[in-house]
Amino acid sequence: MQSPSQKAGSQASAAYLFGDSTPFPIAENFLETACAASRTAVLLFRADETRVEERRRVAEIEERTELELSHFERFADTVENTYANPHDELREQIRGSARTMAAGLHEEILKWRETATTKALETAALSTVLPAIGAFFEPCQLPGTEWRLAWGTHLDGKGTSFAQVHGRAPGELDVSFDVAIPPEHRWARPARVSTIAEGVAVHLLKKRVLRQPRVELESLDSLYVTEVIDLPGESSLTLRRSSKNPSPGLRVVLMDGGREVHVARIGADGARTSEPEVLTGEDDGVLRRFFATVCAELQTLVAHRKRVRAAYFRGVAVHEVEQPAAIGALVIASIAPYLREIARRSNGRNELVLKRTLGDGRREELYVSYGAVLDGVDKLATDHRALFAVLGLRNPAARLLPPARQVSRLPMPSDAEMTRQRQLPPLRAAG
Repeated sequence: MQSPSQKAGSQASAAYLFGDSTPFPIAENFLETACAASRTAVLLFRADETRVEERRRVAEIEERTELELSHFERFADTVENTYANPHDELREQIRGSARTMAAGLHEEILKWRETATTKALETAALSTVLPAIGAFFEPCQLPGTEWRLAWGTHLDGKGTSFAQVHGRAPGELDVSFDVAIPPEHRWARPARVSTIAEGVAVHLLKKRVLRQPRVELESLDSLYVTEVIDLPGESSLTLRRSSKNPSPGLRVVLMDGGREVHVARIGADGARTSEPEVLTGEDDGVLRRFFATVCAELQTLVAHRKRVRAAYFRGVAVHEVEQPAAIGALVIASIAPYLREIARRSNGRNELVLKRTLGDGRREELYVSYGAVLDGVDKLATDHRALFAVLGLRNPAARLLPPARQVSRLPMPSDAEMTRQRQLPPLRAAG
């Protein structure tokens, strides 16, 4: 399955429509996204159910351990009291043997607890959460996901590039991926400033031999972009004289949330060789526009994200989230308003329908059955199945299935998530 951004080249002129031919607000085949999101939610709910079972078994083990230790302690106290004052060699030997046996029994109980707990946790429910999230976000994205990135160059004589992308979906779900930069991609190697924008020049303090430093207009056209960081709370751009080897240059930093632009000279090792200068006026605007242009070009790398590195839900690594179902509920809540609207504008035959314009007066129809979107939902526990009701898709076959077991109830979605469920928000086109 391709992501919306991966399809951008072949579908640049394509526009998606609802089944009634009115414009769809997202520039992607949302039916693919919906199916993938539902599959991901099912996996997360299954992980949650397995985790509930793990906790239940561990609680039983702890309860059994406490019970056996309680019995043992009463036995040990009885033995100790009986032989507290041995009056001959035999009773002394019995007391010693009893103490050794007591220590051994205590150790056996604790060893049983460790072995039983390890066995109870063999299912490793939380270890499946990151792969499930990575498998979804590699080709797809939730509505409203914003992508930022960090890009750099290996200054090893070859000048090859590397990158990471970081996505934030509504609800504080963050994901990070490596990027497989195609060899032919523009940013597979450093770019010369003049190939991005012509006439880039700013006024900087310049040292002069045997003379006082003075501010001069300095052209940046011959420098190479060798590093770009465009992440929440960190925005910087590194320009060097060489595209392949360590060399002097400039580091541009957008400080205080972008309110100020600082420029400092750096040596070949990347260390500062001058104090940062705060740019103002036209110089400030020149570097802001250049930085924005570079970041816009680098956004094309988002389509080539591969290999999930990490994911966090509300600041906690997803493999440590005790209730993966909370992430699954967020996924379902994110797609729900769109699916309800698609269903409302479709043909009413238990199918979701979108159309795509191909140009030259041609249009194709895309559709998927309710059953395909809800595949696997019927095998979930009752509480988790109920969370799919927000999609507004009634699967006739679901009524024929036996009820699933109950699990502990999940917390309600936040106010923001409930707002997204109630209406279809006007989002910018993805891709």
